[in-house]
Amino acid sequence: MHHENTNLLNEVSKASKMGIDAIHILLPKIKQEELKKQLKDQCSEYQKLQAKANEAMAEYNVTPSKEKMMDQTMLWGSIQMNTLLDSSEQHIAEMMINGTTMGIIDMTKKLNELEKPKANEKKIAEEFIESSQAYIDMWKTYL
Repeated sequence: MHHENTNLLNEVSKASKMGIDAIHILLPKIKQEELKKQLKDQCSEYQKLQAKANEAMAEYNVTPSKEKMMDQTMLWGSIQMNTLLDSSEQHIAEMMINGTTMGIIDMTKKLNELEKPKANEKKIAEEFIESSQAYIDMWKTYL
């Protein structure tokens, strides 16, 4: 059970880190201040969720797994290619919706794999999903 819960927490930490990294890659490409603000808000939320997950893992004396360099490189390359010809608000919003949706899908799968996740770990994962869904709804206004 302890292992399952730390896997769930690690997934929250990993997904949050991926979102943080993606936003940091995107920010220099954005000229519109309102769009930058939205990205920074979402980044801040990811940082809070990552901290919660990491703190909960520390209670089990477990540290978050390191991100694979290949994943980081693929993320960077994908964002570079996706923004090369189109860095409009609409396109950035679409990219954020797609990335955030992938995070929700992965987190939901992890939650559903667990027979009886501990309440705190489940709450953190559900908070990630709910927060992500709220950001998707916000990004839809840019489409």
